[in-house]
Amino acid sequence: MTTMAWLGPMIDVRPLFAGQRRAYLELLHELDDHDWQRPTACPGWDVKDIAAHVLGGYTGRLPAWRDDFQVPHPAHGESFSSLINRINQKWVSASRRISPKLLTHLSSEVSEQIVES
Repeated sequence: MTTMAWLGPMIDVRPLFAGQRRAYLELLHELDDHDWQRPTACPGWDVKDIAAHVLGGYTGRLPAWRDDFQVPHPAHGESFSSLINRINQKWVSASRRISPKLLTHLSSEVSEQIVES
């Protein structure tokens, strides 16, 4: 299994995912075109960017848990928070090419696999 000791003790929050997943996907399905473009408390990120960020979290966790895939580590001298900010911004920027419908579908598929793992 991939060692993630550098992150500190592991906390298994997967039992909470099923209920959170249901509520989150219901919310995404209720959004209209205007809602997806609304600004958020995160400067420069709209609602769609936040949803992409959540999908990025899912796709970061699933390979580590299910596939024993090595997650990125900080570069030499890089703080953990800088690593997280860098990964998040790259993911959100790339995800701007994904439609809200596809983003919702991918979130559903990947989060289902997390709940099942």
